[in-house]
Amino acid sequence: MRRIKNPLHPARRGRAVFGMAVIAALWAAMLPSTALGQAEPGPTPTATPEATIASTPTPTPTPTPSVEPTLEPTAEPTPTPTPSAEPTLDSTAAQVSGIPTPENGDYIGSNTVDEADPGDYSASDTSLRAMSLSGFRPGNLISDAKMYTSGTMTASQLQSFFEQKVKNCQSGYTCLKDFRMDTASKSPNSYCTNSYQGARNESAARIIAKVSKACNVSEKVLVVMLQKEQGLITHVWPSDWRYDTAMGYACPDTGPGNSANCDSKYFGFQNQMYMAAYQLQRYTKDSYFSWYPVGKSSQVLWHPNQSCGSGSVKIENAATAALYYYTPYQPNAAALRAGYGTGDSCSSYGNRNFYNYYTDWFGSTRGEPRAACDSRPSSDARLVYTVIDTTKVRDAPDARCGSGVEGISEGTTVQAVSITETRDWLEVWTGNGRKWIPRNAVDYATSEEELCIQAKGNVRDASYAFVVTGSGTTARTAPRDDCAVESSELAGGYVVQAIKASGSGLWVLVQTGAGHRWVARSDLRLSTSTERQCLAPNGGVGPAVKLYRVLTTVPGLVGPRDNCAVSDVELRRGAILQATGISGSRLWLEVETSAGNRWVRRADVVKIN
Repeated sequence: MRRIKNPLHPARRGRAVFGMAVIAALWAAMLPSTALGQAEPGPTPTATPEATIASTPTPTPTPTPSVEPTLEPTAEPTPTPTPSAEPTLDSTAAQVSGIPTPENGDYIGSNTVDEADPGDYSASDTSLRAMSLSGFRPGNLISDAKMYTSGTMTASQLQSFFEQKVKNCQSGYTCLKDFRMDTASKSPNSYCTNSYQGARNESAARIIAKVSKACNVSEKVLVVMLQKEQGLITHVWPSDWRYDTAMGYACPDTGPGNSANCDSKYFGFQNQMYMAAYQLQRYTKDSYFSWYPVGKSSQVLWHPNQSCGSGSVKIENAATAALYYYTPYQPNAAALRAGYGTGDSCSSYGNRNFYNYYTDWFGSTRGEPRAACDSRPSSDARLVYTVIDTTKVRDAPDARCGSGVEGISEGTTVQAVSITETRDWLEVWTGNGRKWIPRNAVDYATSEEELCIQAKGNVRDASYAFVVTGSGTTARTAPRDDCAVESSELAGGYVVQAIKASGSGLWVLVQTGAGHRWVARSDLRLSTSTERQCLAPNGGVGPAVKLYRVLTTVPGLVGPRDNCAVSDVELRRGAILQATGISGSRLWLEVETSAGNRWVRRADVVKIN
């Protein structure tokens, strides 16, 4: 998602200007005349998204131009000329300055720095998130088959997917599941070889499905890009501006102070979806795009800030090259370690998040695409089970099914609804309704575990950060006071990120060092902006039992983050501390203090036993 510096819609961050002035001038001089957008289809006249879900009257049909603008250049674009003298690669600066970075949105779809967690989405399970990123390869972000195959989801499956991600939209806003607009027809062209027939009052799901067929780009890819650009899949209060610039297309940051300078002729949800798909195809067919050649190694920037440098990436396929042309940065090690969180000042998140969202929602980015999921014969089942191996649940009883995929943690207790005739899949209740889970991933629940059964799909998304009040509270694996299985204690003052809320509003599912846990809403208060910088870790906290001595007097922080400034205890030089946990990064220790458990940098203490 982009934070656009717009006086009415402050939703996009600026990015650093690419290249030195001399290099930029040289690039402009080399740019072929046909590279200025003559090959693009005419944009659809912008349709303003509806402001409300039900009461807004149907928008006036979008007029279709009587004559479509020319869809192809009068001459094939001339390849970028090779400079007579190549820049030296003796330094990082020289390598970076040699990377082409055209600013026009016609050539790089959205070349800004993405937000770490657009739409306030968090992965379903911490261990799944880490497992997903362990397979990240910068040279193979997604296979050509997974990128350039239409028919991976139907319009109805897309609509169901959107409804699962946002149960309740904030009053006064139109979320993606409720968005509709009149669309214009599009004729076939060199990059989108099938037609798009415009219609009145089309849903977002229908628009995405029709764009996919027109341009032969996977529906799943378009959904993931829509999330990574503006967070619209999970956003509960999206502004009109997010729909106008939904895919970040033609929005270079060339305005004052590196603000977004979006071309208004490409505004509108249909325009953005169609032009993004068009551009993904164009990257593979227009000889102008040649600086990320398939099968060869190329320098790919870490971040718009050139001082961050670049890294060599061997591009393995056209789909991966297309993603780098669209968003020309690769995640550094800090971004990858952070999962959906923030890394360091040289971290970028767009292509990391593309991989994260795709694998969390639809499975592997590699191999051949799977068709829409089919049901199988089943019979009733009424027993309660406990998940014994962290796994994924799906909309259908088939591991190849990529619809409705979400993680479910080891130790979760679920109520069965049905079982397949082959006895290898169970349909169970989850917070997002009925899902299918492999039978070998669960076992019969004990009487104690049955007290921790999950809510039957009556939870809703939550995105607030809360502070634990009083002396602390118990975090439970289910929203019930009598659930004691794998419960843990949260110290007073801890800042936690909410993910879900129970239908009753009495319980909140939050991220903790032990994973996702339920906490009574009465034991929480909303955090301040300062406190939000101290969020507790998103899981992955390992055990620590050693004693440590403080090397220099430091504050005991309520969160393991450098930008956390909230502390209610001083850890004096020479003090002996008992460690209780260590962060996944191994950079922070959780220690016992007089105010409860607090965090200290590992570098500020020394082990004494």
